[in-house]
Amino acid sequence: MMSAFVVVVALMVLAAIGLLVYPLVKPLPAAAKGEPVAKKAAPFAFALAVGILLGSIGLYAKVNNF
Repeated sequence: MMSAFVVVVALMVLAAIGLLVYPLVKPLPAAAKGEPVAKKAAPFAFALAVGILLGSIGLYAKVNNF
């Protein structure tokens, strides 16, 4: 039963990471003709994903009562 809970939590964390990271890495069109395309925020997206992952692990370790 516990393993099913861990799988569901892992899927929820992946969904949260995906929802936050996707807008940061998709290319944005130029606002005006001749303007350069906006840079992707890939380093920030990676840091955000790692932060969410480590935060969820830390929260689980702190709140866990086993």
